[in-house]
Parts: sequence; C-alpha cells; structure tokens
Amino acid sequence: MLVSAARAFQQGGTFMYGIGLVSAFALAIIIERIYYLYFKYDVKADRVWPEIYSKLKQGDMKSAIKITNDLTVPFFYVIRHSLEHLDTGRVNDFALEAQFEIEPELNRRISYVSLLANIATLLGLLGTITGLIAAFMGVAAADPGEKQRKLASGIATAMNTTAFGLIVAIPCLIAFSILQAKATAIMSTVEYYSRKLVDYVNHNIYNGS
Repeated sequence: MLVSAARAFQQGGTFMYGIGLVSAFALAIIIERIYYLYFKYDVKADRVWPEIYSKLKQGDMKSAIKITNDLTVPFFYVIRHSLEHLDTGRVNDFALEAQFEIEPELNRRISYVSLLANIATLLGLLGTITGLIAAFMGVAAADPGEKQRKLASGIATAMNTTAFGLIVAIPCLIAFSILQAKATAIMSTVEYYSRKLVDYVNHNIYNGS
C-alpha cells in the first residue's frame, strides 16, 4: 500500500509536491483549530453559569468575576467584560462589544482550510492538464516504439495528480465544515449566556438601584 502510494506520488510529478505542501499547511491549521475549539475554548457553560449566577444573587461581584479569570476563553472574556462595566449602566453595550472582539478569534484561520482545499483541487487539475499535454506531445514526437510508454507516463501523471488533489481536498472541506460549525456553536453559547446576564442585570441591579 505504502509502496503503491509512493510510486503514485513519484509518477504525479512536480505538482504532487505542491499538493503535499498544501496538505501539510491544512493539517497544521486543522490540528491547531481542533485544540482551541474543542479543548481550550469549549468550556461547559451550563455548569459554570450557575456558579456565576449564584454569586450575582448573593451580591458577591468579586467572586463572580474571579470565576471568569481565564480571559483567553471567549465565554469568560465576554462575561467578565460585562461584569467589570456594570457601574456604567450600559452592560448590554459592553457585552456586545466583547462578542464582536471574540468572533474573529473563534473563526481565525478556519477559512484557510477551505481555501487550501480549493488550491489542492486546482493543483490536481493543473497537473492533469499538464500530464495530458505532455502525453499527447510525447506521442506526436516519439518513435512508434516509444509512443505507448510516453502516453502511459503522461496519463499516469494526469490521473495521479487529480486523485491526490481530491484526496487532500475532500477531508479539508469536511474539516472546514466541522470547525465552522463548532465555532458557530461556541459563539451561540456565548451570546445565549451573555443575554441571560444582561437580562439579570437589567431586572435586578439597574431596576433595583
């Protein structure tokens, strides 16, 4: 299996190296985004929020803020940014401001995965066209005994680059969809609990003051 893959890569010619480089970049981005979206940023908000809510009901603002100490996590950042500006009377504005700030971070580099998938596909197509041109030109200029060999070589280049480009592109597009969906889910969770905080503050702190 590995020998066949290595032979196909070699037969694909120069474009195979370009597709290989694209796949390496895509893999690095996918792994990095998986770490952040599935481990670093994905806090259990439904478990953390009751703790924050309990501290707010007790009037213990310092403890509520302390729970959101890790500002690298979008959920904590938005809640803390809102809590720290309660005295302004504009908690909703600050909550929205924080949400606008974290959204680019959640979606960072995800679009590159889709871009790299398209590049891999196009490199495969370019390799296909180049291989076919080389095959037909080789057949036209070659001696009768060499025609079959040159035609086979050109077609091998064409087919292998197409296959390898698709092998890279399809997983990239799947990963892009999954990562984008996860980033959207995290953002939705942040917006949901941010609204809960704003509603609580408006009804129990601002109206009660």
